[in-house]
Amino acid sequence: MKSIQNGLPVLIFALLVLSTGARAQTWEYKYADKLFLSSAASDETKKLTILAPTLGSSATITFPGATLTFPASNAGGLLANGGTGTLSWVTTSTANQILLSGSSVAPIWSTATYPGTAGAAGNYLRSNGTNFLSSAIQASDLAAISGAAGSVAVLKRNSSNLTTSSTTLVNATGLSFSIAANEIWSLDFELSCNAASAGGMAFGITIPSGATIEANSMGVRASVNNYQCDRITSSGSPTLVQYAKANDGPVRITGLVVNGSTAGTVQLQFLSGSSGSSVTIYANSYGLANRW
Repeated sequence: MKSIQNGLPVLIFALLVLSTGARAQTWEYKYADKLFLSSAASDETKKLTILAPTLGSSATITFPGATLTFPASNAGGLLANGGTGTLSWVTTSTANQILLSGSSVAPIWSTATYPGTAGAAGNYLRSNGTNFLSSAIQASDLAAISGAAGSVAVLKRNSSNLTTSSTTLVNATGLSFSIAANEIWSLDFELSCNAASAGGMAFGITIPSGATIEANSMGVRASVNNYQCDRITSSGSPTLVQYAKANDGPVRITGLVVNGSTAGTVQLQFLSGSSGSSVTIYANSYGLANRW
């Protein structure tokens, strides 16, 4: 124990004594390589005093020129140096919190809790607004990141067919996406359609006020060998009523929306070309939108 006067080996030995809950003792050492036990010290400059009261009470170690105080034990706590020679317990009554560094002050426990296990393979750490969970990717998470530049939002109608007999444009439920102020988005709607009569059907797209659109629609007319193309340049204006006339067939609408200062929604619409005649966008028709 060559460095006994530096206090480190003594402190380690003191901690062992503290754990026993023994009565107070006075330790006296006279040589750097020897340690003696005595009931009284003859040289105060070479005295180390360990006061180790019963378990649950505080304890003090007195070094030459310094005193270190240990607080009473606290299950689940960690000891932290307050910088004044006094240690304190950093405690919490909540499980699964993590310890946060306190710079020049005592560390603190996090308010949020964290999972005790990693969970299933592929899970990630996800906040629920209060605590963190081990979670699989949620559908809402994909929607939340779709605003990132270059990201893709998949818009899919898969629960049932969309039908209308209205001769004015109505929304195609589910085939829409949000657009923030000053954003630019490309769109691509891939539709499987049918107009029950020779009246056919038409399409349109609504955009926020102040936005501009440049789009084109192309699709089947009265037969699989007969196609039609239309240009869409204004919000809520229908194409010609010629698509899918009494036939099943594809319609594709592609274009670019440049938004102004008003956030809103880009929404696909459709109508029937013949009053009282139902037209259909079949289930699993979909759209893709990409932010630039």
